[in-house]
Amino acid sequence: MIKFIFPVIFLFVFALMLFYAKKRLIDKTTFKDSTKRIFYILIAIIYFFVILYFINRFYTFLPQPLYYLSTLSQGIGFIIFVFTLFFEFYLLITRFVTLSQMKKQIIEISLFVVMIFYIGFGIINGHKKIEITQHNLTSTKTLPQNLNIVFLSDLHIGGLVDSEHVTDMIDKINSTNADVVLIGGDLIDTKIELIQEELELLKNIKSKFGVYFIVGNHEYFHDLEHIIEKSKTLGLIPLLNDTVHIKELDIQISGIYDYMGKKRDLFSPDLNALTIDKEIYSILVSHQPKVTEDLDFDNTNFNLILSGHTHCGQIAPFGFLVLIDQPYLCGEHDVSDNTKLIISAGAGFWGPKMRIGSNYEIHKINIRSYD
Repeated sequence: MIKFIFPVIFLFVFALMLFYAKKRLIDKTTFKDSTKRIFYILIAIIYFFVILYFINRFYTFLPQPLYYLSTLSQGIGFIIFVFTLFFEFYLLITRFVTLSQMKKQIIEISLFVVMIFYIGFGIINGHKKIEITQHNLTSTKTLPQNLNIVFLSDLHIGGLVDSEHVTDMIDKINSTNADVVLIGGDLIDTKIELIQEELELLKNIKSKFGVYFIVGNHEYFHDLEHIIEKSKTLGLIPLLNDTVHIKELDIQISGIYDYMGKKRDLFSPDLNALTIDKEIYSILVSHQPKVTEDLDFDNTNFNLILSGHTHCGQIAPFGFLVLIDQPYLCGEHDVSDNTKLIISAGAGFWGPKMRIGSNYEIHKINIRSYD
């Protein structure tokens, strides 16, 4: 029953957004009635495809082209809503400034043209390859050697994240000659039996001292225990409310369950379960950056925190909504004088294959001792 709550809420909110766009954008333009009817039909089609998307989440039946359109509809609908908000400023101005019919039409057509280009840019950017984001950090604790850590999060294998996307990511990881590879959750976003080919590719990830894996909120939707067991067969090492000490590197890496576990009262994150040696360099992998707001969080336990979940908003300006739930959006942040937080924009995407204001990324983190 719980798994149906999010789709129902999403569809209800999305319907309100499109209805608002109809009433406050399309109805308020000076376009001809015949033109407005075309937009009404387009909005109806967008909502129909969004419904199909969520049905397909539970009963996979859509061919790839229709599935692509169903995901794209979410991004297009959101962008229409955002431009409706901009249109409100125009409507406010027209209450105080008299504009000719011609000027109104020019402004309205210009708004729609910019909106179309905005959508087009998002689609084009959403088809770009994964980038490697470099980070150079300094440790106040002595390290036997400079560290080369690779971190990735939010791949969301399933649907449009196919073998080509996964292979491209693995090739980039392997090009870094990583000491350790860390996967920060939301690796899987569909039934395991539907993505066997993509999952098998993960066996090709190369790392000198292991590939470690934590779960994100989306793993809870697709049989979490099965996913954890499957990850082991792929050569991944689950870190779930646990800490591992890599003696050769003299570092410790901790990982926790996702905060979705607290909502379900099952497989909950527990910072107190971690065994931390404060004398050595300590890394915490938490899917959500809100770990820094956990009542049990002690920044003196960790030198580096790695998170994802936010997708950096994926389609700007959605990031402002993300910040209602999370303390940070993406990039590097200083949690304290000795604790750095890195939040990934994600190696994949959720929903539409669109990116505005962010790119697909994996992180190459170089850490050296302070001289």
